[in-house]
Amino acid sequence: MSKIEEYEKTYNFYKAEITKQKINELNRINKEFLTNDYNRRYGVSQQILVSAICGEDNMSQEYSRMMREQKVIKNLLINLIGLF
Repeated sequence: MSKIEEYEKTYNFYKAEITKQKINELNRINKEFLTNDYNRRYGVSQQILVSAICGEDNMSQEYSRMMREQKVIKNLLINLIGLF
């Protein structure tokens, strides 16, 4: 294996790892905002945190995805509470 192939393999590994960690962190933040009132406790908006993790260019896309997920989760919780 040449050095270039080794470097490409290492680069691709770390690129995938960074992507995976970003997704994990975004999911954690989404959960914090839904369940633990993160905005009030720390005085920071969800948009700012998403922008810090994903970069300004990708912020609107990721923020929209997170808002859709939150809407689905809230609707599920409302439906579950309505069953009892």
